[in-house]
Amino acid sequence: MGRPPVRETLGQKPPFRAPVFVRTHHARPPLEKDDGPSFTCVTDGVESALEQAREAADERRSAVDHH
Repeated sequence: MGRPPVRETLGQKPPFRAPVFVRTHHARPPLEKDDGPSFTCVTDGVESALEQAREAADERRSAVDHH
């Protein structure tokens, strides 16, 4: 069975407009959407995910969500 690929989970037009950093235990290559944000899987901790999100945001606001 297993989990569906990230592409299938997010659909063709995800609701995000900024780069997304996903904290996960499963390393995957970054997913670049043609008309949307990039998705980066981060396996080395929430602190690393937050740091990468802040760097990508530059001076803009960044946010953290969890499920």
